Amino acid sequence: MIIAVEGMDGAGKTTVCEYVSKTRNYEMIEKPTKYFFFKDGEIKENEFSDTLEEVYNSTSLVRTAFFGLGNLFAVNKHKGENIILDRHLVSNYYWNHSDGLDSIYDTLVESCKPDLTILLYATPETRYKRLSKRNKYDIDLLDPSVFDDGMEKMEYFLNKY
Repeated sequence: MIIAVEGMDGAGKTTVCEYVSKTRNYEMIEKPTKYFFFKDGEIKENEFSDTLEEVYNSTSLVRTAFFGLGNLFAVNKHKGENIILDRHLVSNYYWNHSDGLDSIYDTLVESCKPDLTILLYATPETRYKRLSKRNKYDIDLLDPSVFDDGMEKMEYFLNKY
């Protein structure tokens, strides 16, 4: 079974994934694009970080494709296993979708749609407090999107698919 846990930063995704992983023996997948940088038995963190920075500063098409390939890779690598994904297609859509990319999301959903998606909600204020408590120097705290609600666009995606 494939479970995806979605929501804005600080909503509790990782906490839920860790709980399900421990109590239900699911493999937790966080940041599946890291697997692209797995060499000699370890993740090459510097290469991963440098590439992420380039991707984040790229077009919505590049971001959609990069994270979509990570989603596709994770689901296919663990085919037939019980996995829980800390972010998946809904988050990719929320952060990266723009006009003209619907066919890519149609293909991603067809190729790696989870069996269950859990969408978590916490108010922007609560999320900000959680992020601050986790790491008061977190760069995400400087991003104005930390105050976005996000639910309308995420719910739109879920209702569409």
